[in-house]
Amino acid sequence: MDWGRLAEGAGLFFSVSGAMMVLLGLPGTFFAWLGLIPVTFIKFETRFALLWTIGGLSGCLAMEALDNFVLLAVAVKMGASRSSAVVGWIGGLLGALLGGTVGGILGCLSGVLGGLIGAFGGGFLFVWWWEKRSGKSDEVAVRAALGTVLGRLLGITLKIIWIGLMTWFALTKG
Repeated sequence: MDWGRLAEGAGLFFSVSGAMMVLLGLPGTFFAWLGLIPVTFIKFETRFALLWTIGGLSGCLAMEALDNFVLLAVAVKMGASRSSAVVGWIGGLLGALLGGTVGGILGCLSGVLGGLIGAFGGGFLFVWWWEKRSGKSDEVAVRAALGTVLGRLLGITLKIIWIGLMTWFALTKG
């Protein structure tokens, strides 16, 4: 049995799963990183594997912090309150669970799409409600909710790029 190929396949599975977790608002960068650690130790010399492990963890921590910073910066720039970022995350997570459950009843692909639609729709609706509750006009509340969704999309994009880079370095040694 070729353990290197098996490790590569498992690492790729963890990377794709981590990217899907990121789409749903979960810390999938760490999931991908954990799944890729064995790949580096099986395929490469210990020194490279240790450097990759430390660098990967540092990058994951940085990406999670950057994701939150970008979300907050874009949302506030578009008129959202600071608390809207937290409300948007909660709404996105609940929306992903509800959308995934409803879509899952219809079939596997529908569950994934339902989760994605629910994540962004739930975040948008929760922020809109939160801003309206604060007495803001419909226009300002919609703009704030849109800013939260756009900030989240930008943060997700950065984290998926990071997962791609980690995977590339683990599988090819850059």
